[in-house]
Amino acid sequence: MAACVTLRPLSICGYDGICVNETLCVCEGGLIQNSEWSFFLDDLSKENTLPCYSSEELVKAMYFLLGFLSFLALCMHVLLWQRRKVLQRLPAYIFLVFTFPLGLRRFLDENALFSQDVFHTFLLVFSFGGVGIMATLYNERYLKFQILKLQHWSNKQRVLKNFELAGRIGYLLVFWRILEIPFLFSTLFVSRQTASIIIRISFGITTISGVFHGILNHYLLTWLIQAMKELLNTTGIDKKKIQANIKDLKSKRYSVDTFNLVNNTFFLSAVFSDFMLSLMLYLFPLLLLRVVAWMCLTAALKLRHIRNLSKNVFDSTCINNSSTLNRPETEIGSKRAVHDAAE
Repeated sequence: MAACVTLRPLSICGYDGICVNETLCVCEGGLIQNSEWSFFLDDLSKENTLPCYSSEELVKAMYFLLGFLSFLALCMHVLLWQRRKVLQRLPAYIFLVFTFPLGLRRFLDENALFSQDVFHTFLLVFSFGGVGIMATLYNERYLKFQILKLQHWSNKQRVLKNFELAGRIGYLLVFWRILEIPFLFSTLFVSRQTASIIIRISFGITTISGVFHGILNHYLLTWLIQAMKELLNTTGIDKKKIQANIKDLKSKRYSVDTFNLVNNTFFLSAVFSDFMLSLMLYLFPLLLLRVVAWMCLTAALKLRHIRNLSKNVFDSTCINNSSTLNRPETEIGSKRAVHDAAE
């Protein structure tokens, strides 16, 4: 007979649960039991022994926000459509096409759970894989753009070699994220114990690859900052732009290091802790929400920039047209003044 489950650091049956006859957890507050990421259970029929730690209202709110922001980001990226950049933006379009129905479906159906519902699992694993692929490709483009600014730096080749190494590791990470999609999707068709092993191995490899790639990116950004500082001693350059670029690189390094530290800590802890694995109920939509919110912000800033640029062009065109229309009147007035003076 199954016994009430204890997930450390939670007490037996969770915050507001009571263990009845040592075999059943009864939730008395607003929290409920949830078996979505409880792979330590060998049988889903034992769900009533789980602690009370799941807030269905919070989970639904997160997925609703994910679906709404995904739709908004998709609309804004469509407005930014450029044929010459379609391949560059293609991963973002594909990612949003998956996250939008993912958020909508989980909000409407509380039984759409990972490794239990086929469609939800399909959308979730593709969205998760898309996060890693997009982050790697965006980071590579960002670093390549920064390296192009080092035309006058004498040690440029050293950074280029390290950039090539980071690129190779990045492509390995992309390859793993692609391979991880069918790897996680297979949890639908195996036992709970096997699914638990698959997920922990997957998260372990993701953590290791993320740590190596994060360390290399940290040092590469540090080298770029040092290169920019050395450029300040070069004559014939705009030092204000270089200083602004150094500030941007430092901010980028801080945000990348913080994200990698938090991300790798959560995934590594999920490998060894049943409690942290069960919290993926919240961490997965939170991870996707962070990316989609960032995509909304960057798309909105680009649209604002385009609008301001168009407005400036329109204003300058109006000024030029106005000066062109006024020129003949000025010339006529000058000729009349000369004629009157002659008379």
